[in-house]
Amino acid sequence: MKEIELSKKLILHGKLPLSLSKVEFERIFHFINDNIEGLDELKLNRFNDINIPLMQDIIWILDYAEGQFQLKKKKTLHRKSLDVMIHGKGEGSLKRHHLNYSSLKDSPDMVLLYFIESDDNDIIIEYDDNRKKGLYWTLPIGSNKYVLFNSSLEYYILPNKLEKQRIVLRVTYDERLPLT
Repeated sequence: MKEIELSKKLILHGKLPLSLSKVEFERIFHFINDNIEGLDELKLNRFNDINIPLMQDIIWILDYAEGQFQLKKKKTLHRKSLDVMIHGKGEGSLKRHHLNYSSLKDSPDMVLLYFIESDDNDIIIEYDDNRKKGLYWTLPIGSNKYVLFNSSLEYYILPNKLEKQRIVLRVTYDERLPLT
């Protein structure tokens, strides 16, 4: 008997090993704050994502998570977008996915959430498994943790419990086969 796998949902999560990293989080905080000045005047989408440019410390974080994906899946990731989500006390995210139904070919394959600064809380990722509908997976979040998952999965982050802002990098990707 032969088996054909039609689709597979994936959640990878981990933590950046700070002992091996030169990432300076203070520099990232200042960079993000400089890029969100005049936030009231920015045109935000309904999820309040704030588009930011790349900087070296953010690139190092993304390189690590992308490398972990490549080791696990033997595929590479091509960045499509980079945003930041900022949640004050009592704020969480709306339930969402990253498919654009009006243009599926322009939708990303994967989404990375990297928690630069965060309370100890949870992200809820919902999925279906054939006839089993409305299933969910709860993952703990906190500073320096990341979660990488399929863009079709709906998710939400529970409200921030701390006075400090929760800062989350959100990156979307296309999957690509590695160069041979």
